[in-house]
Amino acid sequence: MQEKNCVINTIKPHLFSVLLAVFLLVSLSLSGCSQKEALPLDISSDDSLPGNPNSLTYEHKCPYAILRSDTGYYYNEGRTLSLHYYDLTTQKDIFLCNKPECKHDGNAYCVATNKKYTPLTFQYYDNAIFATAYCMDSKKLEFKLLRFAADGSSLSEVATYYSTNSANIDEIPLTDGFGDGRYGYHFLLIHRNKAFLPFSYHPEDNAEGEYVYGLMELDLDTREMKSVYEEIASTEVSPWYNVTARGDYIYYAQNETPHKHRLHRRSLLDDSDEVLQLVTNFTGCYAVMDDSHIAYVRSDWQQVYVHDLENGSNLSQDLYHKKMKYGLSDEEVEALASKDRAAVGMRKRDLYSDGTYLYMIVTLSRVSSYNSTTKKTTYSGQSEVCQVFIYDSDMTLLGFSIIPHPLVLLNRNPQEDDSPRSYQDFSLAFLGDQVYMNYKNDVFTCSMDDFLMWDYPDFEHVYTKKYVKEEDPFQN
Repeated sequence: MQEKNCVINTIKPHLFSVLLAVFLLVSLSLSGCSQKEALPLDISSDDSLPGNPNSLTYEHKCPYAILRSDTGYYYNEGRTLSLHYYDLTTQKDIFLCNKPECKHDGNAYCVATNKKYTPLTFQYYDNAIFATAYCMDSKKLEFKLLRFAADGSSLSEVATYYSTNSANIDEIPLTDGFGDGRYGYHFLLIHRNKAFLPFSYHPEDNAEGEYVYGLMELDLDTREMKSVYEEIASTEVSPWYNVTARGDYIYYAQNETPHKHRLHRRSLLDDSDEVLQLVTNFTGCYAVMDDSHIAYVRSDWQQVYVHDLENGSNLSQDLYHKKMKYGLSDEEVEALASKDRAAVGMRKRDLYSDGTYLYMIVTLSRVSSYNSTTKKTTYSGQSEVCQVFIYDSDMTLLGFSIIPHPLVLLNRNPQEDDSPRSYQDFSLAFLGDQVYMNYKNDVFTCSMDDFLMWDYPDFEHVYTKKYVKEEDPFQN
């Protein structure tokens, strides 16, 4: 018996050594797997839609782009997460969540209303809905990129692009004014699988209007994350705004001083960044017309200029049109330049481009009176929101559209608008074959062919967003 125990005792240490070696090998193997880079996301590269902006702007506080699929539309109602899908065939409006028996009450399993996330901006990309959002509790503030499946089957976190201690934070600015009176620092731009993800917050011991800013660039193929600034988060950086993309470049405006604005072009290939040399008094408003030309607005006479990326020239829209259409020489253009006063007027204007046409939107004054409910009649007083001039790439005027007040399209008096002097809940989006108008909870559309006619476009009402009671999105 003692001899048997002795044999067993001599075997046990040997067996233990073997098992330990196997365990170490498995552990090292598992450790090696965990050290590998994350698998690439299954997202097909695509170009963003430049005529469908989704950032907060000075005149437009609604940050949501038109989220259009082949079968319907998506929208988020309110400042909390409340994602809906409107089906064009059935004309049903439902929460974007297909989980059986879900109450859509903000629970952790609801795709459409998960109260963990406060959304900022949205973009429809690669047949899914992407969103920037923040999560905050008593310990931590996190900014995240989210992805919602188009059928409502899943909500996933693509990345946490910034995280910090939340104990000292008292505000996440959404639509409040900033120190220089501008909006637009929260946006989402995904272009050719590069996502640009800004964040901003206010620590309670900072001065009023002194916000912390940051902007991360995420490669959706490799999951590589990097800051576009030298410091990841700082009160000293100048935020990007009016951000758009074309080809391998990102374009953005940036304030050198509160009254001095610069237009940048950043390469997606090597991160090189150049300041474009425009004429003085650039307002920060611009549109990329094609690979070589950018239209922009300067403050004197609200005049529109065109910058040539190849030779660096800057011509007023009238001179640019003469040069492109009639083949004027540089000498002839120079001779005309001193006489040029081709301003389109003194009114506020915005520029957009969908890659085919350039749209100059001239905002109009407040509604004074109203005598008709049909958009084709002549109105007494001002019951239109804006006028839109449509140009091609050589600044030939192709069309002129008068946009009626959206309440007129709903057979209502536009003076019902509680803030008729400024239309901060109004926006236009240009998506190739269709033009969209968004006004508060209502969305209208017309065909591009109709929009190019010299008349009132034939806008039709598409859907009304379901009303959700506004809540304070900032939660301590």
